[in-house]
Amino acid sequence: IKIASVGICGSDIHGYSGKTGRRIPPIIMGHEASGVVTKVHENSKLEVGDKVCFDSTIYCGSCEYCLKQKVNLCSNRKVIGVSCDEYSKDGAMSEYISVPERIVYKLNNGISMDVGHAVIQGAS
Repeated sequence: IKIASVGICGSDIHGYSGKTGRRIPPIIMGHEASGVVTKVHENSKLEVGDKVCFDSTIYCGSCEYCLKQKVNLCSNRKVIGVSCDEYSKDGAMSEYISVPERIVYKLNNGISMDVGHAVIQGAS
């Protein structure tokens, strides 16, 4: 995904100021973002050029929590833009990011990139 817009969350501000241990340099912050698909796997439901946003939690889909639809508690989760050892993953304040399709949501063409990432974060 080629990043088009990234929101700055209060937690990003706390990370920048050093008030939290969840965003320790050199982590790339940014977990509220939208962009354009630039590459997909052969069985993807997405297409190159699709406008998308994505969830901030990368869940495994197979642990007991995921099977109960409690993906925010996934035993194997990674959280985008967070530097905690157990679930660290660089974030979206970058040119590109690669994430599993299961956390990607296609945006309607009428939704701007600046609003798109706020839509999913508000629904999560």
